[in-house]
Amino acid sequence: MKTIYAITDYKGHFGSKWQAIPYRSGYDLGILSSKFREYGYQIKFVKPNEIIFDKKHWEQKKVLLTSSEEPELNYKNYLDDIAFGLKHCNARLIPSIKFLQTHENKIKSIIIQNMVLDNSLRILTYKLFGNYEELKVWLKQGAQKYPYILKKPIGSKGSGVYLVRNEDQLKRTARKISSTFKLKRWLKEKIRSIIHKGYTMNSMYSKPFMIQEFIPNLSCDWKVLIYGSHIYILKRRIKKDDFRASGSGHGYKSGESSEFPLDYLETLYQFQIKLETPNISIDFGYDGSNGFIFEFQALYFGTSTQFKSSDYYKRTNGTWELKKNNMSQESIYAKSIVEFIETK
Repeated sequence: MKTIYAITDYKGHFGSKWQAIPYRSGYDLGILSSKFREYGYQIKFVKPNEIIFDKKHWEQKKVLLTSSEEPELNYKNYLDDIAFGLKHCNARLIPSIKFLQTHENKIKSIIIQNMVLDNSLRILTYKLFGNYEELKVWLKQGAQKYPYILKKPIGSKGSGVYLVRNEDQLKRTARKISSTFKLKRWLKEKIRSIIHKGYTMNSMYSKPFMIQEFIPNLSCDWKVLIYGSHIYILKRRIKKDDFRASGSGHGYKSGESSEFPLDYLETLYQFQIKLETPNISIDFGYDGSNGFIFEFQALYFGTSTQFKSSDYYKRTNGTWELKKNNMSQESIYAKSIVEFIETK
């Protein structure tokens, strides 16, 4: 029987699962193991601190990655380091380490996203900033087109996302979310600027952020989960007093009832193929003429769309067919991983 390794967190948890028992414990490891066995694979769960970085052991071994969303992302960054070590031991990481790095990093994510997209989808314009000072330089150049969506790199369910309608709102909100001000550090920098002629003080607003084109008059968006050749869809209505559908908990419709523009099933599937990842979560919008991707994740994303869907779309011989959803979250995950491995 072939072997796959899966890196857990320090609690022994792996992946993300809607309504996990116990709470936030990820996939049921026993069920996941049995599902992989059905496809002829045994899965070995390994905690990060148990790993010995030995090329002879890890050479071309298949390793499933997980992530973490604990506050300040310290443990998530540690998992990045572990994946970095395994990559340099020539392990075959699933998904690629770049997708672990893009988790909770919208800046890296949008760079990868827009490098892959082609003219089959509208590419939303965006601008990246490493600190508030970079924003001020950009504002002096003029040619801004308000409103914009302002985003922190970190955040989910609509958190860390702001609609800014003019320059004052943009400046005020950007200063707030980028602030790293510490009085002691500011005083040291001020003294340096006095002592050393021409010295430029370090920024006190050095948390990165980004702005993205705002699409007006949308009534909804869709959460699209792609597991291999299976697509699950959840329509999310936008409240009249808000601009976000993510995290709203408002007006959900799944599968066939989601009113998804079906011509984009193949487009989003091909986007996944180009990314070379077994499964992704996409926030998708459609303005009546063009489809576009707000953002995506390739691991550790929410799975409620798959759980709540009574049906899904299955790709068979290049066409999409509606199927009844009778697969568990562990089952569809295992199937997508095996499909990915065996088609590469």
